[in-house]
Amino acid sequence: MRWMETVFADLRQDLRYAARLLWRNPLFALTAALVLSLGIGATTTIFTVANGLLLRAPAGTAQPDRLVDIYQTEDGSRMSDPLVGYRTYREIRQRATRLDGVYAYQIDLSPISLRGAEGAERVFGNLVTTNFFSVLGVPAAAGRVFGPTDSDEPGASPLLVLSHRF
Repeated sequence: MRWMETVFADLRQDLRYAARLLWRNPLFALTAALVLSLGIGATTTIFTVANGLLLRAPAGTAQPDRLVDIYQTEDGSRMSDPLVGYRTYREIRQRATRLDGVYAYQIDLSPISLRGAEGAERVFGNLVTTNFFSVLGVPAAAGRVFGPTDSDEPGASPLLVLSHRF
């Protein structure tokens, strides 16, 4: 217990000395505080984005630890192109015997025109296969998601599922 009193006494003395030095040069103190706050803010922002996009599982996913990504590779490289054509997806889906399900989605957001009472508005959405929600185990909060009678073949009637945020 005696050592704790010594540590706090030394800390108090060090803080007084630091405050005296910073008081002598307020421009340096202000610059240092500004640089530290910008650095901490940038780090927090980058981690928040990386955490939301890379580290956390998609919201509502039933078993996120069982999801895997399938990529197309060339020349033995680890990952050359995450884009796989629709025919390749269908072939993988038909041949996959050890996977519970295979779905596909377009990485880039697609612009969609939304027409309302006040005119048209541009919104963005993802193109996904009709088994997207069933494979992820994500139920609809209201309404329904794609079902077994819906078709994801090219030229089929377009279907839309709105997110909760939308």
